[in-house]
Amino acid sequence: MTLLWTRFLSRPGEINLSLAVLLTSLNLTLFLSTSINLLFTFTPGYLRRVSPRLMGKRSRIDTRMIRFSLRTLALVTSSCPLVGFVLCVVISIWKDFSGVNHTHCNVYNFLPSISASIGNFTPQRYIWRIAVALHVTPRILFALLWYTWHSQDLHNWSSNPSYRTLCRVNLGFCLTELSCLVGLTYVSSNDDYSIHEKCFIFFVVFAVLHMITTCCLCHKRKAPMHRFSYRYKLYMFATFIASIISFSYLFDRHNRYCEPYVYSIFAFFEYLCVFSNIAFHTTLIFDVRDHAVMIINPAQIGDELNGCLSS
Repeated sequence: MTLLWTRFLSRPGEINLSLAVLLTSLNLTLFLSTSINLLFTFTPGYLRRVSPRLMGKRSRIDTRMIRFSLRTLALVTSSCPLVGFVLCVVISIWKDFSGVNHTHCNVYNFLPSISASIGNFTPQRYIWRIAVALHVTPRILFALLWYTWHSQDLHNWSSNPSYRTLCRVNLGFCLTELSCLVGLTYVSSNDDYSIHEKCFIFFVVFAVLHMITTCCLCHKRKAPMHRFSYRYKLYMFATFIASIISFSYLFDRHNRYCEPYVYSIFAFFEYLCVFSNIAFHTTLIFDVRDHAVMIINPAQIGDELNGCLSS
C-alpha cells in the first residue's frame, strides 16, 4: 500500500480529476444514506389503497418530495460503465492501435484487452475512472435496495433463518465486488500489476458468488415477472461463466504459443464478461420496476399523512 500511495503521489496530475469524482460520489453516498427513504409502499397506488381521502391531498404531498424512478436510475447507472467502456475501446483502437494491441509475443492483434483499453493511455484512463466513480453511489444504493427487496419475502424471511443469512451474504458479495471493481480501476496494470491482477481476480470471484446467491434468492419468487427476471439472470450468469472460461483458456494459450489473433479473441470474451455483468445488475429494473427513490422530509410527510387519515 505504501508503494501504491507513493506512485499515486508521484503522478498527481493523472488522477486528481477521477479521484475527485470518486470522493464526491462516496460523499454523496453518505449524504443520500441519511436523506433518502427507499419507500416501497409510499406510491400513488398505495395512497389509493390506504384511503380515497388521501387523493385530495396528494398534490400537497407530491410537492414536498423529489422522486426518481428506479427503472430510469438503474438504466442510467448501468449506462455509465457501459458507455465509458465502449468509448475507451473505440478511442484505443482509433488513437493507440499499435500500443494497445502490443504484447510480449509481438504478433498481430486487432482488439485490445480491457486493461490496455482503460488503464494504459489517456484520455481512456480518465473516461473509465470517471464512469466508474459516477456509478459507485447508485450501485451501493441498489445493493441495499436488493437486500431490502429480498427481505420483503416475508414467508422465507420469517420462517427460514438460512434465507436471512443468504440475503446478508449476498449483500456482502455485492459490495465486495464493487470494491474490487474500484480497486482494479484506480490501480492500473502500469501502476502495480500485482495489485491490479489481484483486484481483477477477486472481482471475478465475488461477481460469480453474488450471481449465484442472487439466483438462489430469486428462485424462490413465484410471480411471472420475477420468473422472467430469474431466467434472465440465469442467462447472464451462464454467459459470464462461459466468457470467464473462454478468456482464461485463450490467455493461457496466447502466453504458451504466441499465435496471431488469439489475444484479440481473448479480449472479445473479456468484453462479453463485462457486458454480461452489467446486464445482470440491470435486472434490478425487473425486480423493483414500480418503485421509486424519494428525497423527502419524513416529519412533514408523516404529519401530512396523519392529518389526512384523521380528517
